[in-house]
This record gives sequence, C-alpha cells and structure tokens, in this order.
Amino acid sequence: MDKRLLHAIEGVKAEFLDAEIFRHITDELSAHLFYLSYQLSPPRSAHLRLLKTYDPTIHVVKKFFKRARVSISAGLAIRAFYFANAVARTIDGLIPIDIDLDRYPSSARGKIEDGHKRILKMLRFGIFGPVLPPQKWRQILIYTLMYKSLEWTLVHESAHIMRGHLEMPNKLRNAPWVSQLIESQSDDFATLRFLITLRHFEKEHNYGEEPWQKNWAHFAFCKKSDRLNIELIAMILSIALVGKGSDENFLKTPPSPDLPWEPYPPAAYRIWRVMNLLTTPVSTNPGMPPLDPLDPKTDGILPAETLYSYVGGLLEKVSIDRQGPMTRLMPMHQSIIREYDRALMSNLAPVAAYETRWMGRNLDPTRHPPNLGLPPDFEATRQFFKKQTS
Repeated sequence: MDKRLLHAIEGVKAEFLDAEIFRHITDELSAHLFYLSYQLSPPRSAHLRLLKTYDPTIHVVKKFFKRARVSISAGLAIRAFYFANAVARTIDGLIPIDIDLDRYPSSARGKIEDGHKRILKMLRFGIFGPVLPPQKWRQILIYTLMYKSLEWTLVHESAHIMRGHLEMPNKLRNAPWVSQLIESQSDDFATLRFLITLRHFEKEHNYGEEPWQKNWAHFAFCKKSDRLNIELIAMILSIALVGKGSDENFLKTPPSPDLPWEPYPPAAYRIWRVMNLLTTPVSTNPGMPPLDPLDPKTDGILPAETLYSYVGGLLEKVSIDRQGPMTRLMPMHQSIIREYDRALMSNLAPVAAYETRWMGRNLDPTRHPPNLGLPPDFEATRQFFKKQTS
C-alpha cells in the first residue's frame, strides 16, 4: 500500500480519537463518578481519564496522595457502539419498543428533539456514521445502550475504590478466590446501585404524562418495561465488553485445580449473579426494609434466560470468529454455576471483614452529594471537572 495512503489512514484514525462524542461520554461518566465517590474522606478522591487508544480497556489505579484514577479508552466506547448497534437493529424481534412520542405535549417533544439533534451530530461523525441504521430512534437507542454499558463498567470500577480493594494488603489479595471475590463484590455494588436508584430516588415515573429520559442526549422511553429491559441488556453488554473469553471450559469440565487463582469470575456466573440479585429481595443496610426486586409482572422485565440468550446469540453473529464473548447458557449449566457460587462465597468472610473495616475508616456517611449545577455547555463542563480533579 502507498505510504501516503497509509499515512492518511493513520491521520484519520488519530483524528477520530478526538471526536466530540468521546469527550461527551467522558463528561457524563465523570459526573457519575463524582456522585459515586463523594463519601470518600479527604484526601481520598477519584477522577476519570479518557485514553485515546483503540485498545478496548478500562481499569482503576491508585495514584499519589490516596487518589484513584479510572481510565477508560475510546476503544472500549467503540466496542460498546458496535454491540449497541447490533442490538438496536434487531431489538424489534425481542421487544416491541414504544416510540410513540406524539401523545405527549408538543413542548416536551420539541425539547427531546433538540437534544437528540445535538447528540446525533456527534454520533454520526467519523466511522460511526456509515454504519448507523437509518431510523433516528434506533440511532438514539444506540447512544443510550452504548453509554449505559460503559456506565455499568464505571460503577463496577468505582466499587474497587469505594470498598478499599485498591489498598488491600497483598497477603489477602493473593489468597485463593480473593481476586474473583472482589470482582463479584464490585458487580454487586453496580447492580444494587441500579436497583436503589430505581426504587428510592426515581420513585414511580408517570409515563402517561411524560416519557422517561436520563438527560437530553438519551432515548425517551414511553414505557417502564422498555426502559428496564434496555437497562438489563446494557448490563449484559457491559460484561461482554470486558469479557475474558469463552466460559466453555468452565461449563463443560470439572472444576480446574487452578480455578481459585483465576483473576476473574466466569461471565456466565457474573450474569447469573446479577440477575439473581435483581430479582431477589435484598437488604442494603441494617434496619432498612428490603429493596423490592424486579418483577416480571409489575415491571415487565423479560426472563434472564431470554435476555442472555438474545444478547449472546446476537454477539456470536457479529463476532469475527462467530463465537462471541459469551457462552450460551443451558439448563444443565445451572448446577455448575450454583456449585461455583457456593465455593466462592464460602471464602467471602475475610474479604467482607476487610471491606467493612476499610469503609468504616475512609468513608464519611455525613458527606452530602454535591450539587454540581453543571452548565449545558460542554467546554464549561470539562473545565469544571478539570478543576475538581486537579
């Protein structure tokens, strides 16, 4: 290939990493991390950094002066985009999404339309534009799925900060099962944040009066069941985003003697645990009533097996190797997963005791969530977070 053409291609690739869509996602995620970490006692703090690389990665590290930094790459956002694109193009076969905004007042529709124009101008830039489906509602759904899957991974990473995993002594960290336990604990943190937000902070939204919308850039849901099923699909996508390969060996063979020292739980187990937690009454604090679980009848959610099968099958089709980042779950796998859960949880006590001690010393429950009052201007928003984390 001509050197000038190669140089031009590399230039276009580098330019795309500076796209406004990645900076906007970073702004949204930074605001979310700010709310997640406000109870950290000074000098502890957390901030987000965008990595301008095509390598799909997200990780958290401890920096100087007890600060933590979550780094997320443009490459992970690109991967999330292509997963979300596959879902948005085929979602009709799973859920008949209600997109009838005409029943709402024209003022509400106009506001939604203005916001969608702004985000679509960013989303249609560069390599994303040519592969978007023609329908505008699908394009907006792609952004929401893309963002929500990245948000779930961010909340997971923030749990490593908020539960003291970054400061865990090596003796405990290197013990068998511990690496998998802290990953499972972080999944639980992200899952419960979603359920707490839904049940305690958002209360019941009247979809008859106005659609539900996270903010101006996101899909406007006309039905509660549509919103919840899309949230659950985004959760499954997030696990696929950071998946460490197929679970085939885990599900088909007896437990390996090396299993206690694996760094991550199998994806099949992670999704099983997330869905089990969402559909079981749980208490988050002593004295608090249990959180109402998601219920197929009142919340309109699809069965976990249906959602997992849909996403897993879809990602198989769009993967280069036709295998996908997840393994299909069969009824016979349930006993394997439950046995793994029993083995894993039987080793939880020392990890839970460490987390309790660390949080008691380093989280301040009297600190109130910040009132950011963020301006709508993107550059002003970026400057705000630059000041907060400098």
